[in-house]
Amino acid sequence: MKIVLGSQSPRRLEILRSVVPKRFVVEALPTGLDEKAIPRPVSPAGITLKFAIRKSVALQQLVHEPAILVTADTVTVFCDQVREKPEHPDQARQWLDSYNDAPVQVVTAVVIFDNRSRHDEAIVDSATVRFKGLTAQRIDAILADGTAMGCAGGIMVEHPLFQPLVDRIFGDPQTVQGLPGRLVEVALRSLYA
Repeated sequence: MKIVLGSQSPRRLEILRSVVPKRFVVEALPTGLDEKAIPRPVSPAGITLKFAIRKSVALQQLVHEPAILVTADTVTVFCDQVREKPEHPDQARQWLDSYNDAPVQVVTAVVIFDNRSRHDEAIVDSATVRFKGLTAQRIDAILADGTAMGCAGGIMVEHPLFQPLVDRIFGDPQTVQGLPGRLVEVALRSLYA
């Protein structure tokens, strides 16, 4: 049996492989979905769930062999403002600097779809990250690395430049990384049990 992740995120793929029994083949197939063209619901959970569902529908058109499809989306919320991926380095710099003032919430939604039974499950989880020491010099290094531009809210807590700056994560660190592994594992078990 195959499990297909509709994402190009190496971290999501790594997390998924860590929670799936070895008898399954796990591969990634990006959906090519243009997220900018999709109207946004009001709530962060609504945004991530809508995008994860749209990605699932797009992936269903690409995968025709029996498989379990997994799609996800993540946004951050800072002072009631939803932040997706930064559009330019100045925006990433502003966002990273703001995380010195207050924690940032991360919301991730996952849709799991079995294309044999047509059964699907949706998961929405959130966690909060408190940073320390996001100095201008450290922000410069993060921006020079390019990491911030490809991540919701400009953060990637597992990256070596970010790790020493994480003071505390309230909730599942894998939710912050884009795929709440334990919740996905439980949902998958119900599909292949």
